[in-house]
Amino acid sequence: MFDARHHNSVQAQRWAATAARPTARRLALSPPNEASTADGPPQAESGQAFDAAQGEVSSLGAAAAELRRQAEEAMESGQWLKASQLNVSAAEQASSEGLLAESGWAWAEAARVVQSSDSGMDCSFGYVQALTLLGAADASLEDVSPVMVAWAPSVERDSYPKFLALADRDYPSPAKPHAEDDMEKLMRKLMAPSMIGSPLLRRYLLSWADLKDAQARVMATWGEEADRLKAVELAQEAASRYSMLGRIIDAAHSWWLAGRLAAELKQGDVESNYRLALDGFTTGGTVTKDFLLESAQQYSQFLSSVGKDDEAAEIDALVEKTKE
Repeated sequence: MFDARHHNSVQAQRWAATAARPTARRLALSPPNEASTADGPPQAESGQAFDAAQGEVSSLGAAAAELRRQAEEAMESGQWLKASQLNVSAAEQASSEGLLAESGWAWAEAARVVQSSDSGMDCSFGYVQALTLLGAADASLEDVSPVMVAWAPSVERDSYPKFLALADRDYPSPAKPHAEDDMEKLMRKLMAPSMIGSPLLRRYLLSWADLKDAQARVMATWGEEADRLKAVELAQEAASRYSMLGRIIDAAHSWWLAGRLAAELKQGDVESNYRLALDGFTTGGTVTKDFLLESAQQYSQFLSSVGKDDEAAEIDALVEKTKE
């Protein structure tokens, strides 16, 4: 249920932008202590920045950063195994200094290196380590989502339950709605004139849609019927969010997934999902021509299978016109 879109330049840019933005804070590894000690200031509360002298703060993470720099050099020279090992060393170094978020990013990068090497090695362990550490560091949904999206195409049956648990986790966000707000209320806020220009809110909603689209694809790949039915709903929800954010082609991919799944399961509004996918791909011109052709052919086959030959002929005509 994954297609060529899931390794395109847009995803790579989103990953790079997120991975280059570590939280740069030192988290306490032991329980908070309200009283000062004779040896120094009070311990930082979990999830808060460690308040130390500027010189100490600037030195934190330096060793891990150097290891990651070396990993980048190794990757550029094609030494993917060395790059992965250096990232793991960076993760361990950062963790030893209490830099949980930085450790998480290094684990994520190690997993991504293995994943992109086409070596056949399992990258899930690295992604689980990364997401566990990012969760412990109270990383936001906006930071976690690209890691989950990157992992999704490599999830296997044995890592499927862990992926679902992490995907369903309640992550914080600087733009997260109050507990009484559901996503529909949030979308109405977005469409209100006062909220249109809120980049934090738009980024939150885009991250949410990215995560749910990826979750739907993993559930469609590995889930039993109940999970696959839920995947249809998640894909439709992701598509709706993308559409309202103006991400028409992203929405088309999610509608397409919902249509394919609904057709396979023989449940849900197959035709509406396919129609919305075709409408979206049509706006993409040559960029989405292949996706338009493939989804249209699938839709035509479905229509023929349910006796709607006239409608299928219309879609076939669209396919022929697109090929010209």
